Amino acid sequence: MTFLEIFRAGRKQKEAEAYNKLLSIVPGAQESSELRELPEFLNENQPLRKQFLAFSDHYGFISGDTTLVRYQLSDLFVAYATHCAEQGNLMRATNCAFFAGIFAKENMAVPAALAEIYFLWEDLIAARYAEKVLTFQIPKMDGLMARVLADPASMAVRQEIKQRMMIIKRECATHPDWRDSYDLKVQCGLTEFL
Repeated sequence: MTFLEIFRAGRKQKEAEAYNKLLSIVPGAQESSELRELPEFLNENQPLRKQFLAFSDHYGFISGDTTLVRYQLSDLFVAYATHCAEQGNLMRATNCAFFAGIFAKENMAVPAALAEIYFLWEDLIAARYAEKVLTFQIPKMDGLMARVLADPASMAVRQEIKQRMMIIKRECATHPDWRDSYDLKVQCGLTEFL
């Protein structure tokens, strides 16, 4: 083996270990068929992949309550989903939002991102995702995560998001001609955030 081949093999091994460490904090990760697609998805965007793997360096001590780390990973994917939507890549944005939900199903930003993405797609399912956000109840949390969610700035952001969701619902109601992919989502079993 050449030096370069040895170096690449070592890097691949380290990345595989980091990836496995991060996935170990996801409840039900071993059974998740969606997570099998995550490495390929990350390899298609090097900056996102790099940020994702950096979590492993920062949280090498991950044990106990992993809620904050899962939220941070989820928010990373929501931010990338937003970026993709702004670039007009709605399919990639949707995939990214679903990955965000795998890390933290209790993250209100996930159905909010899906509402926005499907709204841009002119799909009436956006109103269903918006309703999910509007009826969202913050789960009972302890420790640092409870303080983060109780922070006035965090509460203000949630209020802004809810106002945007009301606009999406109103706008969808004025467009009965838009498609509604709800039945398709049900058939495919993609009702996690509805």
